[in-house]
Amino acid sequence: MPSRRMMLSTASAAAVGALAGCTLVSSDRGVDGYVQLKSIEAWKRDSEGGELFKDVIIRVWPKSQPGPYEPELKILDDEWADRFDTPLEPVVSDELHDDLDRAYEILQYTVGVCSEEWVDNYDDGDEIVCYNAPVSRGEFNTAQLYDHVRASYENHELSIHSREGEWTFDSE
Repeated sequence: MPSRRMMLSTASAAAVGALAGCTLVSSDRGVDGYVQLKSIEAWKRDSEGGELFKDVIIRVWPKSQPGPYEPELKILDDEWADRFDTPLEPVVSDELHDDLDRAYEILQYTVGVCSEEWVDNYDDGDEIVCYNAPVSRGEFNTAQLYDHVRASYENHELSIHSREGEWTFDSE
């Protein structure tokens, strides 16, 4: 039988995927896109061990989209602020991951990727489609905001296959 922690983690990942408005929209090789969000969210139980409460450890996203503007640090939890050398480009070390994992029952790394290549899967007139979804810590550490990545999105899961450099915004 799966552990409660595994079940809660799976349920949490599914919920985030559902909020992103997702369907199967991937190719085997991925698409070209840019990173538009990085976030770490964590859940722990109240002091009585009952209800789960969410903390946002860090969230970075663009000040405006699209464009090569300085990222904006939306949230940085005071308890963990000194653990990020460059908060606008968050990377999670093994030590920080272990400390977060001890402090929280559920830990989730989220990255958002936008791509014009996902537009064909929708009929809403948008020029670009973005997906925010849970990723592994390794994928979280692979790319920063505005990086050009090869990514795929399938079954509410985002995979970052590679970092290709910085994204070039043609409109700027």
